[in-house]
Amino acid sequence: MNDIEGYADGEEPLHFYYNREERIKNAPKIVQDYYSGKFDNSSRGLFKTLFATRGNRFMFAGILIFMIFIWVYSFIIDSAFSSVCGSKVDFKSFAYEETIYSSLKFNSLDEKALKQNKDSLPVKLRVTLSAVDSAGGISDEVQEIVIFSGEELFVRTKFSDYDIVKVDAVIYDGIEEKKFVSFVERH
Repeated sequence: MNDIEGYADGEEPLHFYYNREERIKNAPKIVQDYYSGKFDNSSRGLFKTLFATRGNRFMFAGILIFMIFIWVYSFIIDSAFSSVCGSKVDFKSFAYEETIYSSLKFNSLDEKALKQNKDSLPVKLRVTLSAVDSAGGISDEVQEIVIFSGEELFVRTKFSDYDIVKVDAVIYDGIEEKKFVSFVERH
């Protein structure tokens, strides 16, 4: 059973000898330094790494442009959809004991906005507040007609808490309908 397969009768198998020092002596300088422990392992720093290659610079520029786009987009969307009749709308809902309290606030218009909207004020608004439970169903709904004359106006209501997660507000001014959502704050 001492037969080694793959060799003809009378031939001896090849022996491979490994000499590490001989191999490293013929290796490039960087490999010799690595094996001897002389390599430079200092960190280059965040900014040197970010701008080290052309690809890294393009990636950084892309991320920067994307962040600016998101910031501008959120500013435009927030200002466009959070106002009714020129008034900024604040909508908050919170839970206290077994009741959900909701407050929809129309901020008063400044002088410039009053002059721009003088022909359309006062305006009759239909405000519908809907309590939405965790299953997505409407558990309660309140509808109110209010007159907005450009001064601060509040629409407040309360709902019994049947696992309500958010309150939807739909404001209709006779021309267009805007929807606002307030998630219930629980402390």
